[in-house]
Amino acid sequence: MPALSHVNVLAPRLFDFDWCLRFLEPRCVPGVEAVVGGVAYVRSLRLDGVACTLKVERRAGALHVLATRGVPAPVLRRLVRLLFDLDADVAAFRRMASRDHVLRRRVARWHDVRVPQFADPFEGAIRAVLGQQISVRGASTTAGRLVGLLGERAPGLDGHAPSLFPTPAAIAGAGPERLAGIGLTRARARAVHAVAEATLDGRLPWNELPSRPSADAHRALVAVTGIGPWTASYIQMRALGDRDACPLGDLGLLKALRAAHPRTTLTPARVAHLTARWSPWRAYGTLCLWMAGNGGRD
Repeated sequence: MPALSHVNVLAPRLFDFDWCLRFLEPRCVPGVEAVVGGVAYVRSLRLDGVACTLKVERRAGALHVLATRGVPAPVLRRLVRLLFDLDADVAAFRRMASRDHVLRRRVARWHDVRVPQFADPFEGAIRAVLGQQISVRGASTTAGRLVGLLGERAPGLDGHAPSLFPTPAAIAGAGPERLAGIGLTRARARAVHAVAEATLDGRLPWNELPSRPSADAHRALVAVTGIGPWTASYIQMRALGDRDACPLGDLGLLKALRAAHPRTTLTPARVAHLTARWSPWRAYGTLCLWMAGNGGRD
């Protein structure tokens, strides 16, 4: 049996691990990840090209991480800090939100939320495309079918035997017709295929996009078939670590702004102006509005 790695990651004061698990649970892709017993998060992924499986749970103020194949402790720490966006200065977000009449009341309840991240931006992009215009649970189910079709086995850990999310090469090689077989519309199958091809040919250089200016990354994303402005912003929020990304046409966002500014015509330019005051925390503000609008269920 491969060597196991153990590491503790100090949890920030303003961090609600239980909330993160509740956020992740309905979004977990069957076969790839799971929330276990409401207390731990397990998922498979590739680290430096090698398949591994990890389990994260909270113990005495720290996140305890168990992983397969002897992953170096510094690598695990960086990964967990990324997955739960632990380096975000949530106190700064709270100070900003406390001065904004749209966010103040909503953030008072959801003040310790984080914007969980995908370790693999490509996976995040594919899942964002799969989730267009369907429910959270529906998106997870569809992604699970994709894993069942093209995923590879990952090392078992603590009784779990998961799979790896499909690679760009596997998805591109499957072709739109085969992808449609998991229940996708032809347009959605073409979009998933297009993201994989754009990854392989360098139009979506995932290693570079997080460091590019937000507007540049957004343009690169919407240039790919099937990625519209909302999807691009969501990818920036959860796959590129852009805490200032904001889907300006989002219905939940517009509803909150309309309630706060009932006499204002919410043109795209006006929405951009109203949300600019949240910068550089627009992704966090958007997530809090989503939580408030959905009763905090997911």
